[in-house]
Amino acid sequence: MIPSRSPVAIRLGKLAEAGRTGALYLSGESGGVIYLSEGDVLAADSRRTPGLAARIGQAGSAAGQEAAGSFERSWMATEATMDAAMELTSARPRHVRFRGPEEEPSPAGAGTIPVAVLITEVSRRHRIMQQMAAVLTPDTPVVRNPRLKPGPRHQRRRELLQGNTCQ
Repeated sequence: MIPSRSPVAIRLGKLAEAGRTGALYLSGESGGVIYLSEGDVLAADSRRTPGLAARIGQAGSAAGQEAAGSFERSWMATEATMDAAMELTSARPRHVRFRGPEEEPSPAGAGTIPVAVLITEVSRRHRIMQQMAAVLTPDTPVVRNPRLKPGPRHQRRRELLQGNTCQ
């Protein structure tokens, strides 16, 4: 399903137009939540994508832990939101419900993302995935094309790596 036409994207658009603040909860196999502030997306979490905390943990270095407030943390938060939004807008949730700001949404993120920007980016990523899916599947064997011969630069590297130097 094209994300811009999905029920979730349509609902997000209506919430953005109304300038709503709260959380859009989606249930089902690909469930999750999208946090909104005055119609813009603060963050999104999906069961099937790693969140910001997991991404910082995967960085696995002290630099990742010190990145609070840095450009790197902001980028990771935006990517986590985009990945989760792509999953949530592509899926067909069983139930979608919006809860107002009884509980103040406070996911640590990069700031807000306008819904139009989010849907545009999600649609772009979806098109890329469709293009790749036309030729690649999880069981596609990767084979070197024997007709493609390495150029002289690559041949020289291979010789150096194998210890066959002709000096």
